[in-house]
Amino acid sequence: MQGIRESGIGESGDGAQAARAWQQTAVELVRDELAQGALLRLRVAGHSMAPLVTLGDVVLIQRANWEDLRRGDLLLIEQEGTFLVHRLVAADAHGFHTKGDNASHADLPIAPQDVLGRVVAVEKGSRRMELDRGCWPAVNRLLGLLGWGEVQFFAAGRMIKRRLVGAQSKRWTGLAVLAATPFRWLTRLLVR
Repeated sequence: MQGIRESGIGESGDGAQAARAWQQTAVELVRDELAQGALLRLRVAGHSMAPLVTLGDVVLIQRANWEDLRRGDLLLIEQEGTFLVHRLVAADAHGFHTKGDNASHADLPIAPQDVLGRVVAVEKGSRRMELDRGCWPAVNRLLGLLGWGEVQFFAAGRMIKRRLVGAQSKRWTGLAVLAATPFRWLTRLLVR
């Protein structure tokens, strides 16, 4: 997962209510800032988008109309009060399909209103990558296509494993991962 995370708040009783209130306030603040045209800067707190976006990097986010989003765009989404930065890999009647570059499976489909904004730049220390300039739009489209291909191959690998050894078997668990490996290698080559 990427984005902002709350810490130090309990999981039960009044602490859980306080956490939900804090999360809702954070989502509202982000929505308001982006609606006013602000360029939002968030520090990444996860590894799901590695190697392109890693722990400690800063992402710059701008408001995005869902009609303008394209496969490969990095999106700031809200999921149950948590912020995520994941790549848009497909869109269909079920919603937007996103996934982290460092994951073999897609997230659950999201509704357009769950998209808070689009990442336009990534800052890695003193280096800044403008994702809407130069070769980055083409690279991101290709990474989005590869990400969707990885999801499809991973799902096919799981299905083959189920048919060969059963759903509960621990044997051949690497088959699904092996099916997605070429996509993972290509992704790593493209972003280095």
